[in-house]
Amino acid sequence: MLRPSAKPSKPKTNGKARAAVRSPPRLLTIALELREVVYNHVLNDAPSSLTNLLVVNRQLSTEVLPFQFKRHLTFAGQAELFEWLDNVDHEFLHHVVDASFTLHDIDPEKIVGALGKRLRQANLANARNSPMVDQSKGNPYHEACDLEMRKIGEAFRLIPNLKELTIATTDDGDPKPPLRMLSSFSKMLAHRFPHLHTLSSDEDNMPVDYVANKPKLRRLQFPAISTSTNAEVHQHFSNLRLTDLEVYRFAHHDPSAPRRRILSQVFRSLPPLQSLLLSDHSDHEPDLLYEAFVHCEDTLAKHKSSLRRLTFSSEFVEDVDEDEDEEWMFESRTALQTFLRNESKLKRPRGLQSADWQVWVRP
Repeated sequence: MLRPSAKPSKPKTNGKARAAVRSPPRLLTIALELREVVYNHVLNDAPSSLTNLLVVNRQLSTEVLPFQFKRHLTFAGQAELFEWLDNVDHEFLHHVVDASFTLHDIDPEKIVGALGKRLRQANLANARNSPMVDQSKGNPYHEACDLEMRKIGEAFRLIPNLKELTIATTDDGDPKPPLRMLSSFSKMLAHRFPHLHTLSSDEDNMPVDYVANKPKLRRLQFPAISTSTNAEVHQHFSNLRLTDLEVYRFAHHDPSAPRRRILSQVFRSLPPLQSLLLSDHSDHEPDLLYEAFVHCEDTLAKHKSSLRRLTFSSEFVEDVDEDEDEEWMFESRTALQTFLRNESKLKRPRGLQSADWQVWVRP
């Protein structure tokens, strides 16, 4: 008599193993880095849902509150910075690591007390442009700027752990700070944010003091145009340990400012670089490539063996003289090829992993 065959036995598993196989991952079981990606999407897509996250449970509340301060913060003027600081819990300010800041000129209407009265009674145009202080009463505009700079400096002291900072220029219509105020701002930044890793500045009307005392700075984006002297550039840049330098050139927004090109001195002062990016977006014939590989040939040579990435991009208007354009293009190409192909006394960049050159004309 045939008997039915026995059913195949299932492998024995305990309850914990079955739960591990069947249960999908939950928000609080994934890595914190992934949870912060989720928080970022939630706050970008539906900022009002933040309140809902905070009341789910204690762990979410503990993680989401600091995360708000870890995101990139933008302050279009010191007034926004002051207002933000007045409305946030200072207990979490040590989490701030990434910010963009634009310096604005002072608003005389917001200066109170005797100084405000003197400021509103003064001829602001003369007071702004006066390099000297009236010995009898003082220059009220300069006094107000110094007071504003002290307030900004104290505000920056509250976020000492900043690792990425962008110094943006004013937009059209915003109160543009004068050169004296920009100089004071740069000098104040020399004593703030010692933990910066990345620093970006679009401003070409101020000295380079803002890079001083930044031992952890590894990446710098700036126009390589400044009001600093060569000696000042060397003093500040020789103490940096940069690996990545990015030079961006745009149309000058204040042609009357006493600026100078400092790229050669920067190359001379910095330790060997690993990455160099040159980007020229002026409204006239671009000359950053010519400046870097012709005028700065000798000072750029020290970085040749260490460079791993070299990038150049340029954009200029179409009304450039055709003969001058061809001459500039030929000489710039030759200089770049000389740098890359060992056609001169310079050593070939053996470690160079990528080199990219893009030039286009804007009608």
